[in-house]
Amino acid sequence: MKARMIVSISILVFVVLIVAGSCATKRIAVSPEEVSQKIEGTWINPDYPVGGTFIDLTQTATDTADFFHFQKLTFTSKKWYFYQSLDDTIGFASGVYTIMDSWMDRKGNAYCQIYLPRGKASVCFALLKVDKTGTVLEQCYYYGGNNKYPEKIVTHDIIVDDFRSPDVSMYYNIFYRKE
Repeated sequence: MKARMIVSISILVFVVLIVAGSCATKRIAVSPEEVSQKIEGTWINPDYPVGGTFIDLTQTATDTADFFHFQKLTFTSKKWYFYQSLDDTIGFASGVYTIMDSWMDRKGNAYCQIYLPRGKASVCFALLKVDKTGTVLEQCYYYGGNNKYPEKIVTHDIIVDDFRSPDVSMYYNIFYRKE
């Protein structure tokens, strides 16, 4: 009798853990317009160094890393602008963005996958996360190459030094809403 009770309690605990785990990671669908409102505005990170305004593919990925960590990012309802420094008034890159997927987690953080075409030669596939307070924006993105979105926010760069590799580098940025 005791053994059956222990087995029953163990099964119950296991089921509760599975249900709790699936609820914690469950995506809650939200409209692209709702997420667009959360990302609109100017986002800054003065801790990033001011880098170059072009990529020289003859350099190694670490030599061009500052290009991928810019100090200011602006989203309007339809366009994006990247600025190398906080003082720049003209972005070094800009374009139209498309929200491909959008959702929230149970904690109230908003996520979206956005497609950023950067002309004929390159594209950017980004995963953005805006915290529930709307003051911190994190992004992971692939620049060119593999035509897929990051699966999760990884809080560091993953650099592939060989540009001929089928794998591509993934970059991480964190920004704070400019008041």
